[in-house]
Amino acid sequence: MSNPFSKEEGPRPPQILASVVEIVAALRPLQANHTPLTIRFLERGSSYRSYLIDIDREEGYLMLDEVIPSDGERHMRNGEYFKIEAFHEGARILWENRQAAIPDEVDEAPCHWVKIPQQLSYHQRRNAYRAILTFKASAKLTDSRSNLALEGQLIDISVGGCRLKVDGPIKHKLQAGTIYEKFFTQLPFGNIEIAVELRHFHHDEARNHTLYGFRFHLLDGFIQRKIELFVNQLQKASR
Repeated sequence: MSNPFSKEEGPRPPQILASVVEIVAALRPLQANHTPLTIRFLERGSSYRSYLIDIDREEGYLMLDEVIPSDGERHMRNGEYFKIEAFHEGARILWENRQAAIPDEVDEAPCHWVKIPQQLSYHQRRNAYRAILTFKASAKLTDSRSNLALEGQLIDISVGGCRLKVDGPIKHKLQAGTIYEKFFTQLPFGNIEIAVELRHFHHDEARNHTLYGFRFHLLDGFIQRKIELFVNQLQKASR
């Protein structure tokens, strides 16, 4: 069996995974890391958000969290077909669902059971590899236009962006798609101070923290090369 999860040098074309073992192995990290899923119904123009809650390999089903915004719940209950896209550690994971979802509830919150896909596309893009930090690195997000000052821990970084963990309740209402003036952190190769775009965020009530995903905005060549070298070093060290 081929191993689509091995970290080899250089870019690779997308792979179509067709065995249950490979498909479940690709989906497990999405569940474990509470990775956002982007849902697009095949006859709709809008995109929706959900999360993978559980994988029942014996019965052949995935449990998806409620679909946001709420009109996605209606499309799901109407049995509309949809595509799911997710990104994890530089890999783009994509599959289609062409069977009606089964509505359910967990702790009085809506969820949906869908069949484990018969195949999915797995594309590991080397330049998008997300390196998990093995040391503590504090970071701060500021923006003079909104008097924003958000401090937390940098948990991973790629050539294109990073994720920030902020403990405690949400104190600032950030908007996905907004560009914020200054993101600052100290790394072994020096300081980073750049503008970032918020791509997504999720508040984990059980752990009482919020994860923010940022994309670097207008990254200059010098800093980009420094980050790329740093990410490559972390990638090699993780093997």
